Amino acid sequence: MKKKQIKQRNFVQQHVIEFNKAQVFVDRKKEFKKGNSKYKVNYLKSDCSDRSLLTAA
Repeated sequence: MKKKQIKQRNFVQQHVIEFNKAQVFVDRKKEFKKGNSKYKVNYLKSDCSDRSLLTAA
């Protein structure tokens, strides 16, 4: 008697290739020493008195 094959419905295994990809490691300490920061603010301190720059448009 032949065994009946059951179709596996593992959704994680089906979509694992789409999400799990290799990425290049970035050394945050080295980048910080270069002057790169994740959240860089681009306004002058003298312009801080103007509240229109700080509110989201």
